[in-house]
Amino acid sequence: MKRKFEYVPSSEYDPVIRRIRSCMDRVSHLVYEKGLSFDWGFVGSTNRNGHLFITREIGGNKGFDHDVNIYLKRPSDDEHWKADFARLTFYEAIDKVFHDLGYKHAEDRTSVIRVKFPDVNNRTIMHSCDFAVFQDIRNGDGTLSEKYARKYDNGSYGWTTRGGRNDDAIAKLQWLEGHVGDDGDNRYPYCYKTGSLYGNLKGEYINLKNSNQDDRKCSFQLFNEAINNVFNQWQQFIRDEKTRNE
Repeated sequence: MKRKFEYVPSSEYDPVIRRIRSCMDRVSHLVYEKGLSFDWGFVGSTNRNGHLFITREIGGNKGFDHDVNIYLKRPSDDEHWKADFARLTFYEAIDKVFHDLGYKHAEDRTSVIRVKFPDVNNRTIMHSCDFAVFQDIRNGDGTLSEKYARKYDNGSYGWTTRGGRNDDAIAKLQWLEGHVGDDGDNRYPYCYKTGSLYGNLKGEYINLKNSNQDDRKCSFQLFNEAINNVFNQWQQFIRDEKTRNE
């Protein structure tokens, strides 16, 4: 049977977000004892340009998920933290802090450290959170690149560049945000008569998730497709308006 998805109500994800924020304060204290300091933020469905697109499978057993990026502060201009030290230090801290609050023991996965909060009675996962550890690494030409700590098949760790950035989708979203207003806001060249840009994107995104036939597609790919579809809709509207006014 084809999977169907729904948006998670804020009454369910808000308490989880607050809990993760509190846990990250405790993680910060633990890793600081090892000499590490960092900034962090929600990404993915919990923060798509400041908007939340948190979904879950209807009738599924994995609940909903959050994604957190951890950005290490380099020890000096000429040095960087080793990938194995960074990943394992955060693994130990995240495992301790979240397990104390009823989460399963952390999983040290290829790209992320993952924690899951179980519903013991139903033997399902209510929600999970993935943590990726990033650091600016100096390249051979002296420039800095943001790379994440990856775990390889042989159990070793290294810093590597993460893919997934789509400059075309970013440019289209920036155009939409700069040219299309919400709810009749005529300060913009164009606007929705009712509704909003991100309301439109949310509708397009959930439709794409529910019609998707390729299980290999990631959520960010579907979000980029939603951006492209909404952008094209507005471009068609603008062309039609221009034709009517000629």
